[in-house]
Amino acid sequence: MNSTNPNKNNHVRNNGNTNPQANPKVTYTSDAFSHLFSETTSSSDGADIQTPPPPDDDGQNLVNDIKICLNRHLVLPEHADITIALWIIHTYIFRHFKATPYLLIDSPSHECGKTDLLTCLKHLASSTKQTSDLSVAILYRLIDAEDPTILLDEGRELLRNNKIRKLFRDGYKKGGQVFRANASSKTPEGFNTFCPKAIAQIGRYDSVLLSRGIEITMQRHDDAELENIQDYQHFDQLRERIQQWTAAKVPSIANTSVDMPEKINGRNAEIWTPLLQIANYIGTHIADEGQEAAIELTERKSSQREDTPIELLRDIKKIFEHKDCYRIWSKDLVRELKDLDEAPWSDIRLTPYKLAKRVRAFQISSKSMRINGSEKIKRGYTWEMFKDSFDNYLDD
Repeated sequence: MNSTNPNKNNHVRNNGNTNPQANPKVTYTSDAFSHLFSETTSSSDGADIQTPPPPDDDGQNLVNDIKICLNRHLVLPEHADITIALWIIHTYIFRHFKATPYLLIDSPSHECGKTDLLTCLKHLASSTKQTSDLSVAILYRLIDAEDPTILLDEGRELLRNNKIRKLFRDGYKKGGQVFRANASSKTPEGFNTFCPKAIAQIGRYDSVLLSRGIEITMQRHDDAELENIQDYQHFDQLRERIQQWTAAKVPSIANTSVDMPEKINGRNAEIWTPLLQIANYIGTHIADEGQEAAIELTERKSSQREDTPIELLRDIKKIFEHKDCYRIWSKDLVRELKDLDEAPWSDIRLTPYKLAKRVRAFQISSKSMRINGSEKIKRGYTWEMFKDSFDNYLDD
């Protein structure tokens, strides 16, 4: 399906302006960027020695100005400004990386600044498309055709759609696709799902999204004195600088190595690599700031408790597997849940009625059944009822 987008092979994306004169196609040659790569000298034994490039002062000034812009309009948690600044820059050159981290914006309640943060991203990131309501068919066609930066508000409602969730499982990684039958020929067609995505919602994200993203938790600050976001001129000027800088630096950034902190590994290392490549290219000060943010935000993400519906789902799966059963009565499932060590189900006085109410969020309902030839008929659950939710919400 990539043939539908004539700009797919461009190294840097435009800023979303539909005026073709405002965003002329840029063509790159190796000679044009030869001065950006590190110099090579020879040692006394003839071996090549790579001399690191000097710090990129323009890049450092750009990152600092993005941080200043964000802090003029938002009250951000510690390490969020450097993280978001690097994330914004990466949206212009994400196709040069193997993964793109989701920016997962959450808060405990309304009016904590989530939507304001999305508004800042809308005016600073590349080719943004912001929405709170769209179908999965529109979403994957939009991504395949335009390589946008997707901004989703009210993410909890959208992510109840299992098809959208499946798209998000693979869409953080280069090569992620969904396949659909062509309406005319009935032959399978692949649609690209790889692009930057930022989501905002009340409450924490489940483990599948958390493992693929960087969590930014906003808090309410009623006494904060912030500037009105309606003045868009400084956004436009800053976005133009980001576009020009990334266009000039993309080959060098893509070839910059990263010494990943020891505490960050697996998928966390995968999603932080693009941002730390940008930081490392710019210079030591930004690299140190980026690494500190990566360590702190990764530790914070792993130390916080998972959202209760997902925790319940995980514990139900654990009970099915431990008992090696495919059916279980509601009362027995509640008893097993309350007996789990370090689980909250006894504290909240879980009952079959409360359990039924909680699992209804996953479109699961109990039914009358017999178990193992018993003459008794009681309300209960089967493994099959939970199977899709286990697959979609748990990353085990």
